[in-house]
Amino acid sequence: MDWGKKILFLYIGFATLMTFLVIMSFRQKTDLVTQDYYEEELLFQNQIDATKNAYLYQDSIFITMNAEMVTLQFAQTFTSAATGQVYFYKASNSDFDFKFPLELNSKGIQQFTRNTFAKGFYTVKMQWIKNDISYYLEKNIVL
Repeated sequence: MDWGKKILFLYIGFATLMTFLVIMSFRQKTDLVTQDYYEEELLFQNQIDATKNAYLYQDSIFITMNAEMVTLQFAQTFTSAATGQVYFYKASNSDFDFKFPLELNSKGIQQFTRNTFAKGFYTVKMQWIKNDISYYLEKNIVL
C-alpha cells in the first residue's frame, strides 16, 4: 500500500468520525437550568439576601429519607406562618424536577412520597417567607 492510499484512508476515517460526532451532538438532550434564565438573573440579588438570612438556620433544617418518605424538618421557629416552596431540582433531567408548596405541620415537618422521585442526585431548593423576611437554602440529597 502506498502513501496516497494511507492518506486517503486516514482522511475517510477522520471524516466518518467527525460525521458520527456531529450526529451524536444533535441527539444529545440539553436542559437549561430554567427557561427564564435572564429574568431570574436580574432577581439574583434577592436570592443572595435570602441566603444570608437563612445562614443562621442551615444547621437546623434537615432532610431525611427512608424507604417510603422524604422528610423535610424545619426549625421550630418556622412552624407557623411560613409560606414558600420546596423545589427538587434534578440537574441531569428536568423531567424529574418537582415543585411543592411549603406546608409544614405543627412540628415543622413536611413529607413527600419517595416513589414520586427518580433515583439520583437532587438539589433541594427551599424558599420561604416569614414575617416579611425572605429565606433561601439549598441542600443536596441522593435518592
